[in-house]
Amino acid sequence: MTVTKTDNVWLTEPERFNKMFKSVVYDQFGSLVIHSNEIIFTSNKGKKILKAPFTIKLVYTRFPLFNFILAIGIVIAYGILRHKSPEYTGIMLTTILILFSLLRLQQKWILVEYKNKSKTDRIYLSDGSMRGWKGVFGGTRRLYKILQKNIAEN
Repeated sequence: MTVTKTDNVWLTEPERFNKMFKSVVYDQFGSLVIHSNEIIFTSNKGKKILKAPFTIKLVYTRFPLFNFILAIGIVIAYGILRHKSPEYTGIMLTTILILFSLLRLQQKWILVEYKNKSKTDRIYLSDGSMRGWKGVFGGTRRLYKILQKNIAEN
């Protein structure tokens, strides 16, 4: 039986994950201890123990449409008021569109479904290292593979 400990993990509940407008993307920040039959998440708010059987899969966050529209509005206003140049505004809009698209492709979370007494509960996990940037650039996928490997031993 392999036991794996991972630090800098974000945990969020379905309520926050499914919100369209969120300023903070996670509920708790802590460490994960992965056994073949349980996952233990420890943070400053306490412990959360998830018992087998588990279902895990990679999922994407909702596209931050409000943030995207706000960014476009700010760029248009700045371009018109400051530079009075449609070319500058067009270049900035294209840059924002590309950045949002690239980040959208990378924003993955791990959905963990588990039994809690008689009902099925869900939580979402992500690599929170480097303020979440490590998760954007492959850390969450690595965490997912660790979870898959340890749970498959069950």
